[in-house]
Amino acid sequence: MELDKRLNHPLLLRLREIAQETRLYLVGGAVRDWLLERETKDFDFTLKEGAYCLAKRVADSLGGSFVGLDEERDMARVVYEEFCLDFTGFKGASLEEDLIKRDFTINALSLDLREGRLIDPLAGRKDLKERRIRVISSSSFKDDPLRMLRAVRLAGSLSFAIEERTLDLIAKSKGLINDVSPERIASEFFSILELSSSYPYLLLLYRTGLLLETFTELRPLQAVAQNGFHHLNAFDHSMAAIEELERIVLDPGQISYWDSAKVKEHLEEALAHNHRRLSNLKLACLLHDLGKSETLREVGTRSRFINHEKVGADMASKICRRLKLSKKERDYIRQLVRFHMWPGYLACLDKITKKAILRFLRKTGDNCLDVLLLSLSDRYAAKGALTTARTLRGHKELVRRILEELFRQQELTPLPRLITGKDLINLFNLSPSPLIGKILKKVKEAYLAGEINDRKEALDFVKGNLQSESAARLN
Repeated sequence: MELDKRLNHPLLLRLREIAQETRLYLVGGAVRDWLLERETKDFDFTLKEGAYCLAKRVADSLGGSFVGLDEERDMARVVYEEFCLDFTGFKGASLEEDLIKRDFTINALSLDLREGRLIDPLAGRKDLKERRIRVISSSSFKDDPLRMLRAVRLAGSLSFAIEERTLDLIAKSKGLINDVSPERIASEFFSILELSSSYPYLLLLYRTGLLLETFTELRPLQAVAQNGFHHLNAFDHSMAAIEELERIVLDPGQISYWDSAKVKEHLEEALAHNHRRLSNLKLACLLHDLGKSETLREVGTRSRFINHEKVGADMASKICRRLKLSKKERDYIRQLVRFHMWPGYLACLDKITKKAILRFLRKTGDNCLDVLLLSLSDRYAAKGALTTARTLRGHKELVRRILEELFRQQELTPLPRLITGKDLINLFNLSPSPLIGKILKKVKEAYLAGEINDRKEALDFVKGNLQSESAARLN
């Protein structure tokens, strides 16, 4: 679509009426997206001066909400319907001077709203046509090191290539990322994880050195060789697990027993800050073997990593705190790292009981499906000599059984309350304590396993357990 047609956008027509005495320019991402024939709801406007006051007039005229970002720096925002409009005054002496201080050539484009003229001082339109990310200045990453992550994010979201000179500059400047606040790093990094195919761009971050500069805890994994089930070191394996995860998620139906619609709906849920479960799952995948460098022990000719999932869960939690992720996200990632080995342990048992499956479901709760996805991705990414078709079949069969039980429970009508906490206190002379909740969970598990069916059987179940074991061992 030509830009002159975009100039007839109802919002721009209103703005030209409101600011008819002002030379107003649309800059940056909106111009870029329109030239790529992509829709946008975020608009950045700039003018020589008076941006703060103009934003107030625009908000009043449109009936939008005014957000005063920084009056001294002449910056303000208007939120109107689904649109976000940012207004800023020139930082330099002219529009062109401002444009050459931006990050990439494709973002240094401007549209003169009065004349309908495209302003392109750095050949950004040519880079758009050639699908290329090109940094404007050698000092660009010094001015704002977050631009290094943004280059990779833009490459992923636009399916562009980053030119070699820009990649080289990122590699040379990678240490500057430590000067950026954790919140800003998390925001850009999650934008990369939100891509449907993050793996190639995480690989790009790794090749420039930016990934290990951001997550220094991953560095030791490069030196961790693994046992015969693996063909890669612990770091490369973690990256391969993300690739496998994205392959599964792209088409869950390829695994015959997955309900694709249920899986996709579950992973679309936002945990916090518009970060979906899926993007948090990818982060958990990247961090799932963190503990291996801390727990490595050589036993004969084998490498052992006893309790690496527990150690790794603590390490992953610390990283989440550093990135200022929400408590819900921290708990989620910690739980996934902590439990990612559990399905594999179950798959190795000679006999897998329904009680064992129910215990797994109870412990993992709402994150059961996520743990299974991580476990399966972990297994698929291990292609050493000891990984056979039989071990893969056993793992997939275990996952199938757990999912079968999970979906069965989801379809059940609400479980009957066979007994209550009051019953336990009054009938068994128990004191109020966490033990009450544990007993009720045991009763629920027994009901789901088909061992009890009514209130009398539930009471007999509790009585039998209390008589044959100490209350502590009922847990």
